[in-house]
Formats: sequence, structure tokens, C-alpha cells
Amino acid sequence: MSRARVIRFLGSTILVLLITVVLGEISLRILHHFHPLFIFHDDNYNRWRRVPGSWDMDIKVNSHGFKDTEFGPKKSDIYRIIALGDSFAYGNVPYRNNYLTLLEDNLADVRPAEVLNMGIPGTGPRDYLALLVNEGLSLSPDAVLVTFFIGNDILQGAGKPEHGGFFERSRLWRAIRYLVWIRPFVETIPERPLVETIPERPGRDVEHFDYCDNCPTFTPSRFLTIETKRAEIFFTNVKKTRFMILDALQPLIEMNEFCRQKQIDFFVVLAPDESQVNPKLAALVMKRGYEPYKQYWDPEHPNRIILDHLRSKDIQVLDLLPSFRESGRGRDLYIPRNTHWNIAGNELAGNQIFKWITDKISLRAAGD
Repeated sequence: MSRARVIRFLGSTILVLLITVVLGEISLRILHHFHPLFIFHDDNYNRWRRVPGSWDMDIKVNSHGFKDTEFGPKKSDIYRIIALGDSFAYGNVPYRNNYLTLLEDNLADVRPAEVLNMGIPGTGPRDYLALLVNEGLSLSPDAVLVTFFIGNDILQGAGKPEHGGFFERSRLWRAIRYLVWIRPFVETIPERPLVETIPERPGRDVEHFDYCDNCPTFTPSRFLTIETKRAEIFFTNVKKTRFMILDALQPLIEMNEFCRQKQIDFFVVLAPDESQVNPKLAALVMKRGYEPYKQYWDPEHPNRIILDHLRSKDIQVLDLLPSFRESGRGRDLYIPRNTHWNIAGNELAGNQIFKWITDKISLRAAGD
């Protein structure tokens, strides 16, 4: 083959590849515009939002795209709480076992109250603020409850650039990355029979129940990689941690100001990362490159900074780390290799939040 033909062949091949890449990028952008996909970088909190009417375990997602029953008109005698957060709030367990559902059930024994679950997976503090302003305030809440997950809300709040690089913004690259480097490390959960009866509740259907409380999600390597990346904030010698935390808390401070102006109660709950609760996991994380800095390891480090800063702003905050550490000594509180609470963890969180918030709600009721 002559040199000229080789050059023409290479030129044609490169042109075809470029056209394919461009068409693929355009197609994925069009798809993402009409149906936001979680695998793509996007500042829009809707990319992980569920499709209204779709099923998630034991409940049909409501018309707003939230894993909850329908949000009805605000009733004057009902103390309405809107709950904001990421996948912890949304729930990786059945709806009936979600800590926010349990909180609502428990509050009903104290006074007429409801908890509207507006959790969206993959979101962070800036998204919570946007969701409150764009949608939450229109629901006329009496209180706003934010679940701040130590594991990634600090990174989400401080590390979400307005303008990412090419590989962050390219839809085609993100799709390839997901298919090659992420999806293969998620373990397939086998089909499981339903072994118990689900109580009747509007929006629930036992035929769509699909959950395993002790089935691992990620491979051991992938799970440890996730936990290792998060672990940097637990070392006291990392100076940037404080600045990252303060940056991540700023949206919460703005939310508190919005609520204060509108006479809405504002509460923050700190959800611990598993490595803060599980010493065995912490030891495994330490072995993956942190051994030289073992003396600086302090799982309570970020919590202290958060508590001090929020309380200095007169923000009411509950840290679940102490109760999870105590209870975690005798049982598992997280889904295996998943990063989220299991049924027992959700039950513990729901009970602790209920005990903490009851007096505050009672005081508010007395002043109504």
C-alpha cells in the first residue's frame, strides 16, 4: 500500500471516529436533557431524581419524584417537616423502614405531624439549599430537617465546581467510565423471596418489594476504595479539612437564615460514615496507605468542627455518631459494602431523631 493511500486511510478513520464521538456526545446530551441520568456530571439536582410513578421497593415514587406518598395541601393542625438530604434521606431500605418514615410514625403519637421526604440521591449541601428555595418553601413547612452525611457531604459541598474539565463535562466519556470502571464492581443481588407481610399504606405494593438487608453491594476492593477516598477528613494533620467543612456548611447557614425569616424551625442531623463507627473497617482503610499517619487519625475530628460552627450560628444540630458507636458494638448498622444504613441503622436513627426533636416540637406547639 502506497504512503498516500495509508495517509488517506488514516485520515478517513480519524474522521469517522471524530464524527462518531461528536454524534455520541450530542445524542447523550439530548437524552440527558429529557431524562437526566446519574452517571453524568451536572449541577442540576434532578439528575438522580426518580421518575414519578416508578416503583422503588415497597412504594411508588410520588408525582414530585420523591420516595414518599403524595404531598397533600398543608393542614393548619399538622406540624409539617420537609426532610432534605442525599441517598440516606431517600432511603436504601424499603420505605416503611426508612428513618424518616419511622420518625413520622413516632411523631404521630405525640402530636399531629407529617414528614415529607424530599431526599434525592447524589446531591449535596448546595442542592439542599436549591431544593428548599425552588420547591420546599412552597410546601409551607413548619420545620426543615437536613441530614448531613459526614461521608461525602463535606466533599460534595466543597468540591462541586461550576465549570469542570472536558472529561467531567463529556457525556460520552462519563458513560464509558461508568460502564468500564464503575458498573463491573457492583455485585448483582440475586432474587429474594418476600418473607414477611408489608403493612398496608397508600402507595405500597408487596409485589414490588425488593430488598436484602445483608447482601453486599460493591466488591470488597471497590468498597474500600470509596471509603479510603473519604477517610482523609478524619486526619487532624490535613489543614484543608476545616476550610472544606466551612464551605460545605455555608448552604446550611443560608437555609437557616431563610427559615428564621419565615419562622420555620431548622434542624440538622449528622449521619456518620461507617468508618467512624466500625473499627474493623477503619483498620482496613488505614492499611490502604494511611499507616504512616495513624497518629493523626481521629474519626470525631470533622464532627467537632461542624458542631462548633453550627452551634455558633444558633443552629440546632444532632450528632448521631455517639449513639451509632455505642449501638454498633453489638450489631451491624450498615448494609454490607454499601455505605448506607441497613434496617437496624435506620431504626436507630429514627428513634434518636424522634427523642431529640420531640421536646423542640412540643415547645413550638405550646407557642403556636
